[in-house]
Amino acid sequence: MYANGAVLTITYTATVTKDILTDDTAAVNHTNEITITPNDEEPGNDDKTTADVYTGKIKVQKYAADKDNATLADKTKPLAGAKFILADKESMEATGVKYAKIDDSTGKVTWVDDKTQATTRTTDANGEIMFEGLDDGTYYLEEIEAPAGYNKLNARQAVKINAATTENKTNITQPAEVVNKTGAQLPSTGGIGTTIFYVVGSILMLAAVVLFVTKKRSAER
Repeated sequence: MYANGAVLTITYTATVTKDILTDDTAAVNHTNEITITPNDEEPGNDDKTTADVYTGKIKVQKYAADKDNATLADKTKPLAGAKFILADKESMEATGVKYAKIDDSTGKVTWVDDKTQATTRTTDANGEIMFEGLDDGTYYLEEIEAPAGYNKLNARQAVKINAATTENKTNITQPAEVVNKTGAQLPSTGGIGTTIFYVVGSILMLAAVVLFVTKKRSAER
């Protein structure tokens, strides 16, 4: 038995599947209503509370770089064949990065430590992919393979979903433009591409030192 004035907190969880929310554009929010009727209350004295239900999406649009400004996208050149995975918004601030694993049959998103288990999305002919089932927060797109003839991004790209600034919370779709540049790209430091230059350079320097010492000794005789 609770004393008068006691505060009762009820916590519940629910899973919103991809079939509940549609892609309609009507400005109507999906609202979840909770009704609590205490046993000693008269009918009609129910306690009610509501919460908007929404799902967030990141729509990636992949383009070639503008020929006059490589930081801008050339909207006439969408790129197919770019492969992306999605990094977790919170784990980026911790020591271990987690990646999105998406069950396409239910839309459920789980976060895994192993990058090889992450869901990979590949851009289509329009240069587009979609990551769905996301909450508020900042996420990070990681390109794991660039289209043929283009350089892969060397850093993750942040994308933020913010329901508070979105009037229609039925489906929040956050666009993200990603630009790829053409041209040769040297392997990262430590890769065989740069290591071979260091090795050859060291050998040439050593040979030069040996030759100098040999000539000096010959001159002294």
